[in-house]
Amino acid sequence: MEAHLDDARLHVVAPPGSGKTVLGLEFMRRLAGPSLVVAPTRTIQSQWAERLRQDFAAGAADWISLDLRQPGLVTITTYQMVDQVMSQPGAEPVLAALRTLGVQTLLLDEAHHLKQAWWQSIIDLRKRIEGVHTISLTATPPYDSSAAEWERYIQLCGEIDMEIPVPELVLNGDLCPHVDLLYFEFASPEDLQQRASFQSQINELVADLLHRDSLAEQINKHPWLLDPEAHEADIYAEVEWFSSLLIYLHTRGARLQPELLELLDAEAGELPCFDTEWAQVLLRGIVSKKQRSLWPQDFVRQIEALLKQHGAIERGHVHLLPSHARNRRLMRSATKLRSIEAIVRVERETHGADLRLLVLSDYIYPEFLGTHCERSRNAKSLKLGAVPIFERLRQLGDERVGLLTGSLVIIPASAAPTLLDVCCERGLSPADLRLEVLEALPDYRALTLLRGASRQLVPVMTETFARGAIHILSGTQALLGEGWDAPCINSLIIASNVGSFVSSNQIRGRAIRTNPSSPLKVSKIWHLVTLTGVPHDEPDLDCVRRRLKTFVGPNHREAAIQSGYERLGIPASILTPQQCAQVNDEMQALSANASWIRQAWLGPANAPDWKGLFYRSIQVKGRKLMHYAYLWRSVEAVLYGAALSILGVGFDAFRHMLSGGRGLAVWGMLLLMLLIGLLRIAPDLWRALRLYRQYGLTGVTADRVGRSLFRTMH
Repeated sequence: MEAHLDDARLHVVAPPGSGKTVLGLEFMRRLAGPSLVVAPTRTIQSQWAERLRQDFAAGAADWISLDLRQPGLVTITTYQMVDQVMSQPGAEPVLAALRTLGVQTLLLDEAHHLKQAWWQSIIDLRKRIEGVHTISLTATPPYDSSAAEWERYIQLCGEIDMEIPVPELVLNGDLCPHVDLLYFEFASPEDLQQRASFQSQINELVADLLHRDSLAEQINKHPWLLDPEAHEADIYAEVEWFSSLLIYLHTRGARLQPELLELLDAEAGELPCFDTEWAQVLLRGIVSKKQRSLWPQDFVRQIEALLKQHGAIERGHVHLLPSHARNRRLMRSATKLRSIEAIVRVERETHGADLRLLVLSDYIYPEFLGTHCERSRNAKSLKLGAVPIFERLRQLGDERVGLLTGSLVIIPASAAPTLLDVCCERGLSPADLRLEVLEALPDYRALTLLRGASRQLVPVMTETFARGAIHILSGTQALLGEGWDAPCINSLIIASNVGSFVSSNQIRGRAIRTNPSSPLKVSKIWHLVTLTGVPHDEPDLDCVRRRLKTFVGPNHREAAIQSGYERLGIPASILTPQQCAQVNDEMQALSANASWIRQAWLGPANAPDWKGLFYRSIQVKGRKLMHYAYLWRSVEAVLYGAALSILGVGFDAFRHMLSGGRGLAVWGMLLLMLLIGLLRIAPDLWRALRLYRQYGLTGVTADRVGRSLFRTMH
C-alpha cells in the first residue's frame, strides 16, 4: 500500500460485495490517525458505522461520529452533507475542528459519484486539510462519462492504483459463484400495435416528403446549395445535415452539381437512398434554431404541422426513429410481471425455505396497492414497478413477500415478531415504530420507524429478510441498488431498464456477495427482456446486451469465463413464441443446476487460465494504405508535384542553352504555360489555401490524432 501512496492518493477498484469496506478499514488502521469517511447515501453511512461497531467496539462506540459538525476519531458522513457545509459561509469552524483533530485519512466510498455535483466540494475540503491522504474505493469507475467528467474524477481520486478482477475474487472465496440468466417475453398486442402504428405513420411521412415538390424547391434555393464556396466552413461544421439535402435531391432523381459532390468527396452513385434515418437528420435541421432563419417561415411552419400530424415531434424534438421514451415504454412493459412470476416459481422450487430473492425496479407506483393484477379495471394500465410486482407475487400464495422503498414499507403479518426482535436487539423500543394494518391487505402491515429511528429502517428490514421472515423482497434500485449489504440474497431479478456500466454493475453486485451463513452459496442474476419479434428492432434486448458487455461470467456452452452477451449461447434472433419458450426452459434448467454454476467458476478446467479470457482487445488485420486519390488532394502533394515539374522543364531548358539550342524560346514557352496553368487553377488553389489556413494539412492532423489515440490506449 505504501508504494501507491507516493502522491497521497490511493485509488482501488473492486467488484461490489468484494470487501472494499474491510479494505478501507485496513487502510485507515495503517495510516493510524483520525479518519473522515464519506459515503453517497445514509444507508451506506449506517453500514460503515455498523461494521465499525461489530468489529472494533466491544462497548459503547463513542469514538464514532455521524455528524460532520462534531467530528470524532472516525467521522462518517455523506457527500450531500460535505457539499452543504462547504457551500455555506460557516464552513471554517467545521474545517478548524477537523484540522485540530488531525484527520489523516479522507476515505471516499463509492467514489464514482465524484464526477459532477460533489466533486468541487470534496476538492475544496481536501485542499483545506493539510497532509490528508485520500483513499478512493469504487466498483464502477465512470468509464462511460464524458472526457471532462473523467478528468475531474481522476484529478480528485488519482490514477487507478489497483483493479481486482471478479474471477480472482471468486477463486479466493471473496465473491460467490454466480450466473447471468435471461428470461424472454413477447410484448403485449397493445404495445406491438402502438409501435406498428407509429412506424406506419413515419413511413407515410417519408413517402410524403419524397413527393413534396415544395420541399425540393426550397432545398434548391438554400444558400448552401446556391453558393457552396461561400459557406464551406458552415457546411463542414454540419456535414451530416448537408449530406441529407443532397441525398434527398438525389433520391428524387435530381442532377447534382459536381462542386456539391466534391465537398462530400463522393460520386452521385455513392450516395445512399433517402430513408427514415436521413429524413430525421433533414427535418431536425430544418426546424432547428440554427437553420430556421435560412428558410421562409411559412415553409417551416408547414413542416412542423406535418411532423405533428404524423406524431413525429416529442418534447419539442423530431423523432422518426423509435425514441428513448418510446423504447422505455416497451422496456417497462407490464408483460414482465409474467416473467417475474415464472422465475419466482422456479427459484422457490429450487431453494424452498432458503430462498432470498430480490426484485429491483425503477418506480414504486403506490396507486396499484391492493389491485388484483389480472381482473381489475386497471389491468390494461398496469405498470412495471415495486408495488405491482409486490401485488403479483403476493397473489402467488406465498405469504412471505415484502416491499421496501423509500416511501412505503410493507411486511407480512407473520414477519412482525421477527422484526420486533430485530428492533429490540438494535436498541429500538416499541415506541420507535408503527405497524399499521392495511385495509386492502389484512395479512400485511405497513412499517414506519418514528423520530430518529428512521435511519435504521433499511438495516432492520435487511436483518428480518436474512432471518427468513421474508423470502421475497420487492424494492427500488434507487434505495437498494447501490451499497446495500445483504449477503443472504441468492437470486436477483433486475426489473430495471438501466443499461449503463456504473448503475447495472452496482445492481448486479447485490447478489454476488458471499454469505458466512451459507458457505456454498450460488447466486442467480435474472435479466428480463421484452421482445418485439422484429429483426433489428429489439431495444430491450439491446439494453441487456450493453449491460452484459463488461460483466464476466461462465460461458453457457463451453468451459470459459468471458464477458459479453454471446457467452450465454442465445440465438441471434428470437422470432417465435416457440423459440422464446425453448430459451426460457434452458435458462430455468441452468438456474436449478447449482453444481454446474460452481464448477464453471471453480472447476479445474477454468482455474489455471481464466486470466486474459475476458479482457477486450483491438486486433489490426493487415495494413491498409492511403488511397492514391486522397494523396493528390493534399495541398502539400500538389506543391511538391508542381515544383518537381518546373525543375524538370527548367533543367531541360538549361541543357538546351548549354548545347547552343533555343533555350530562350523554351523558357518563354515554359513561362507562358505556367501563366496559363496558374490562371486555370487559381480558383481551386485559392480554395485549397483557405482550407489549409483553416484546417492545416490533413496528414499532420491525422498523425497527431493517431499518436494521441495510441498514448491514450497504450
